[in-house]
Amino acid sequence: MSKMLRIVNATVLLFVSVLMFGFVVQPTDVAAFDRLVSAKEEVNTPVLGKLLFFTNPYCGYCRKFETEVGNGYHNTDAAKQLPLIEVTMSDPGRYEDIAMTVYLTPTFIVTDADNNEHHRIQGYANSEMFWWKVDEILTGLNQGQSKHTVAHIK
Repeated sequence: MSKMLRIVNATVLLFVSVLMFGFVVQPTDVAAFDRLVSAKEEVNTPVLGKLLFFTNPYCGYCRKFETEVGNGYHNTDAAKQLPLIEVTMSDPGRYEDIAMTVYLTPTFIVTDADNNEHHRIQGYANSEMFWWKVDEILTGLNQGQSKHTVAHIK
């Protein structure tokens, strides 16, 4: 959100709070205010699951993915429906059960809110192949298809 738009939103919030409540409501945390506005803007975009990115520090293709796609993924429309979560194989944390099924990196696994696997992409060649597969998965999820798919990208 641009700085000017934030200033306008803060001014409107101040004006409305004085009119409606008789006192001033000030967003003391600009980041929290941005999250509220951002959440309001994204109401019409349902989160369909999570895109888990299983990586390890010695994986050259993982670094290639991060350079070509990962660093900007959070700014894409896909990220609104499938937020990317990086999981390091040496310390998978709450995704340990899923990590036990991962045999190569990078591996991308689409899960639902209960961490049930729905789709898997193994490997990474280039951004075009990755986005083609993600678009295919999102189309299926948006159409209510729950068929499990596994794609091997070399």
